[in-house]
Amino acid sequence: MKAGRHAAVVLFSLNVHGRIPDVNAPVSAPTRLTSYNIDAAGAVHCPGKALRTFHKPSPGCDLNVGMDSFVEKKTGDGTSIQPILSALHTANHKLDSNIHFVTFRNNLNKIMETPYNDKNEWRIGLEREAGTIYMHVVQLEDSFSSSADQKKFQYWGYKFEELCCKPPDNSDDAAKASGEDGAVNANVEFCSVFRMSFGHSRLIVAAEMDCAEPAPHQERAAGEDEEGLGKRKRREAEEAADRFVEIKTSREMTAPHHRRTFERFKLLKFWIQSFVGGVRSICCGFRDDAGIVTHVEVFQTLEIPRLVRGKANMWDARRCIDFTAWVLGEVRRATVDGARYELRYQHPFTHVTLVRLDPPHDPSPPPAKAAP
Repeated sequence: MKAGRHAAVVLFSLNVHGRIPDVNAPVSAPTRLTSYNIDAAGAVHCPGKALRTFHKPSPGCDLNVGMDSFVEKKTGDGTSIQPILSALHTANHKLDSNIHFVTFRNNLNKIMETPYNDKNEWRIGLEREAGTIYMHVVQLEDSFSSSADQKKFQYWGYKFEELCCKPPDNSDDAAKASGEDGAVNANVEFCSVFRMSFGHSRLIVAAEMDCAEPAPHQERAAGEDEEGLGKRKRREAEEAADRFVEIKTSREMTAPHHRRTFERFKLLKFWIQSFVGGVRSICCGFRDDAGIVTHVEVFQTLEIPRLVRGKANMWDARRCIDFTAWVLGEVRRATVDGARYELRYQHPFTHVTLVRLDPPHDPSPPPAKAAP
């Protein structure tokens, strides 16, 4: 979202490194509401039906395979929240004044990391209607993201994700695996839509999910017809929320300072993303500079804060949670219906600022409460 040449009115400026008024803010575990998926053609399907199954790969994978056919993620001014509203409407979930925010997980990731982020700018677009604040992803220009090296690293991440979702060679689904035989398409995604709270703020959040652990195997019951089988499969898909797995890659660690850097920066991002989404485990493929996976390690999300606790110059999960609850609460208090705002964090990276955009920066109408 762009404010154009119009002046923006500053409503508050919160000191990132100052005292947080309310500590030990309660946070609820995500409760799944529904899902949707986006296919290779860009069509949205509600509820989602394309969540892949996790299979831990072996070391030695070459992440360069298929790079020439990579379909990169489309970019634009932002990401529409309409699929979230459509998914809620299809599942007969109505928004009311009890829901304070509707957002993608991406926005919460940014806010939660802020107490330990001293170099990356972010902005979040906001508009409030009938008491609900819609949070929009704002795309900022990033010269590094367009570099050849960064594109290579991005592909390696997507490729490892594909390999983690490839059935074993002896499985019945091996012929259907995308793996090395199909193009990696960064636009295909499955999103879970869930309810959670930070402090006294209640949110509906959508988050892309990479895959899920296989469901417990169940033989087809005697006399089970196709309708019964279909219902069971849908029920298993809904229960996958308890088995979500996040897929990550990182450079292999060959020196002590590599481990410190990994724990300070990568593990913080890993934990935030999976904690917010209710993802229990993270599979990380450690690769060398040539893109060959040297080893694979699985982290349990709730154990990650303990890995860094008590170490110098690390991070505190509780501060991330309390800070997020504080920011969301202040946004609720400072906003009114019918207005548009932008939450900003920029150089010198000491304050989160809320500005009111006047007149509205976008001529498009506010989002509907539900899809028609």
